Amino acid sequence: MSVLNIKISQKTKRGASSLGFFILIVLVILLMLTRLNIGSKILGSSQFGLITTGTYISKMFQRITTSEDDLHNKIEELQSQVSDLMLERVENVLLRQHLNELEYLLAYSEQISYKSTAARVIARSHESRESILIDKGSNEGIREGLAVVIESGHIVGVVSEVKSFSSVVTLISDIQSSIPAAILGDSKTIGIVEGQKGYLMKMEFIPQGVELNVNDVVVTSGLDEEIPSGFIIGLVSEIIKDETALFQQVMIEALYTSDDFLNVLVIDPVIE
Repeated sequence: MSVLNIKISQKTKRGASSLGFFILIVLVILLMLTRLNIGSKILGSSQFGLITTGTYISKMFQRITTSEDDLHNKIEELQSQVSDLMLERVENVLLRQHLNELEYLLAYSEQISYKSTAARVIARSHESRESILIDKGSNEGIREGLAVVIESGHIVGVVSEVKSFSSVVTLISDIQSSIPAAILGDSKTIGIVEGQKGYLMKMEFIPQGVELNVNDVVVTSGLDEEIPSGFIIGLVSEIIKDETALFQQVMIEALYTSDDFLNVLVIDPVIE
């Protein structure tokens, strides 16, 4: 075999040449071992090892895939349980609020001399009208014009439409609402409370000489025969004076909104 004296300057070529030479030697050794019936045993052992390793890897992959499926199922199960617990918690909170309101309404109904009918709010409207729908109607003696109050005698609206088993209540914040009212202070001042867009209401026709203060209590005056006096409407939040006008105005803030209660009392001024 002739020897070639070739000079290679690049290190990459030297590395490649050395690798090729090493592979050649390995092949020669394997060929010799095969002839001696040793190589076949080694190759057989190597083949068995490769098959065993492949089987192990396959089983491991199968376990991992199965574990991922189990994990996803477990996560979905836990998410469902969390959702059920949250729903149960909300129901418990609403039930507790419902029971508390009924207790307050029952206590208040025992303090007044008027006929009262407890009703539950079943729908709310926040679009063109500020109103609620209650689950009592003409079959329970409800009629248009009756005051609707919540705990401690806060008026929230007036019955405006009646059906057999339900009624629409126009809230005092609605722009179509108009209730005779009085401001409690050194001297009782009467006027009309009208609903406005938003949470504030307006009371007009208050004489200029009347002294008013922020946080004065505004109540129903009793000038409407269907609405008894003394129901709380709200508090004076702003006083509007114009020296050139005959009357002054006040803005009133209600203490409750329609989202604050689930139950109401419909008050009938008929003496029981």
